[in-house]
Amino acid sequence: MKYNNTITLFAVAFFMLLGVTAQEKELKKANEEYENSAYINAAKAYLKVVKLGNESPDVLLKLGNAYYFNADYSKAAIWYQKLYDTKEVQDDKNYLLRYSQSLRAIGEKQKAEKIYNKFLKASGFLDKNLKDSEDYLNIIELNSNRFKLDSLEINSKYMDYGAFLRNDTLYFSSARNTRASIGRIDAWDNERFLDIYTAVINPKSNHYSKPKLLKGAVNSIYHESSAVITKDGKTMYFTKSNNTPLDENSKIARLKIYRATKGANGRWGNIEDLTINGDSYSTAHPALSPNEKKLYYVSDMPGSYGETDIYSVDIYNQGTLGKPKNLGAKINTKGRESFPFVTSKYELYFSSDGHFGLGGYDVFYFDLASKRQQLINVGKPINSSKDDYAFSIDNITKKGFFSSDRSGVDNIYKFIETIPIKDAIEYDLEGLVIDQETKKPVVGVIVTVTDTNGKIQSTGVTDAEGKFTLKVNKYKPNILKAEKETYAFIDKFIPEKYNGGNIRLEVKKKKVEVKKDEDFKKVLNTKIYYDYNKANIRKDAIVKLEKLIEFLQKQKEISIEIKSYADNRGRPEYNLKLSDKRTQKVIEFLEKRGISKRRLLGKGYGETKPIIDCQYPKKCSKQEYQLNRRTEFQIVKK
Repeated sequence: MKYNNTITLFAVAFFMLLGVTAQEKELKKANEEYENSAYINAAKAYLKVVKLGNESPDVLLKLGNAYYFNADYSKAAIWYQKLYDTKEVQDDKNYLLRYSQSLRAIGEKQKAEKIYNKFLKASGFLDKNLKDSEDYLNIIELNSNRFKLDSLEINSKYMDYGAFLRNDTLYFSSARNTRASIGRIDAWDNERFLDIYTAVINPKSNHYSKPKLLKGAVNSIYHESSAVITKDGKTMYFTKSNNTPLDENSKIARLKIYRATKGANGRWGNIEDLTINGDSYSTAHPALSPNEKKLYYVSDMPGSYGETDIYSVDIYNQGTLGKPKNLGAKINTKGRESFPFVTSKYELYFSSDGHFGLGGYDVFYFDLASKRQQLINVGKPINSSKDDYAFSIDNITKKGFFSSDRSGVDNIYKFIETIPIKDAIEYDLEGLVIDQETKKPVVGVIVTVTDTNGKIQSTGVTDAEGKFTLKVNKYKPNILKAEKETYAFIDKFIPEKYNGGNIRLEVKKKKVEVKKDEDFKKVLNTKIYYDYNKANIRKDAIVKLEKLIEFLQKQKEISIEIKSYADNRGRPEYNLKLSDKRTQKVIEFLEKRGISKRRLLGKGYGETKPIIDCQYPKKCSKQEYQLNRRTEFQIVKK
């Protein structure tokens, strides 16, 4: 009996050892596939590990991620739920975000909101002005229904995405495989490899020609996608699989951005590997700034905030590139940011699963040129519970493209924007400034809107009726400030989502005694200055002009001559016209404030009579050039 028990125990131990060995073997294989981004194979291997009895948090996390990264949100939600049920604290808090997005994608909205609120609490990474997911959903709803969209006729039954229109030619990526790589499969998602295609639009019928492979050497047996073409049509930036894998055991090569040029025969070649690329990380999805001096792109290079971030890099005259710059935490999150596009007005559109959305990738908006820097989810119908990405728009025609897998396969959609994005972000705050004692409107009050940190959002000046209109952010509280030299400073708090109608500000006049024999020169010795190549009245000049107006109102017997000048950069005849324009702007300003035009004489003198001599070969500093761009005042009648 003892002998039999020993045999039994030995057998059990032997088979347990076999089980552990098999589990370790499968786990090693699964981790290798996962590290190589072969997520389909990784998911299959992790399922075998689970069947062998290993449901560790790390296995559950990677199994959920493997399905999530292939947009199989229903299966991702199953394994994230199992991980969530373990109640074990994860270093990767971002799985809560992915779990929430997965739930939203499969229609479990209430549960998704609960998990997202847990993510907000755990990460402390997103917008602190928004309390929870309900706030985000309300904002998304306000931004929705601004587009009319339709599927593009050139879509196939395979993956099609990333449309870029240059003149009448549409460049896009497709897995329809009309080339020699038919049958080759990508280990990431078990799909065919992508190539770049073109289709020409007929401006009369608005229909596209039959898609054709891009001519030249750009397409290969690897992935090629996300083409962007310079305005002259001669240079292309595009994404391509790195031909050199990380090591001999790696099945997946990284992505790189390449540059190609168009030959006289219309074929693309001279393919160049860019300095921003690396073999240990990916770069992808290039986009150009309006002046084509900056390249925006996506990377998971060291120093990124999350899984992929959006970067920019300067393009110098000879095509060399500067140092990559991360766009920062207002745009990049712990999740995935991708597919940047920059409009002619320096507005950035990009896709993200790290900011709150409707599920998977959502398209977001961020004005790079604005002081307000408000991030906005563009809402439905562009965004859905699926992956929505590769958004582009023409600011003039309001037409554009985006891609989505909402139909079960990635397709390209065309759209028309019917309501500008600005209307979703801002509203016009109208108001009136009156004198506290006389109850009459006050002209020339400088009215400024700042955020609660004191950062200026917009500024303006009250008109002849004391009225003003300023652009105000809908979703943040603001401070409204009114100031004028002869009145006491006043400010007023404007809550977020303000709907109280017009603002009425009552300002109190300062008691200032003006001597009748006040030195004219002291008042009129002032000079106002201009920005380079500009004629508009600057804010610092308004303060000085208000002093002049007050003086002219008290000394009605005098007239003044207004003399304006330019620096010597540019052609003399142009500078003469520019200085004339500056004089006219000052006269218009004084007229609007009640000073009779009969008392105002004016002329531009171009680059004559400089304060600082900046004639060639002498080089002047910015400050010295500034002194020459001025307007002076002189009494011509007493």
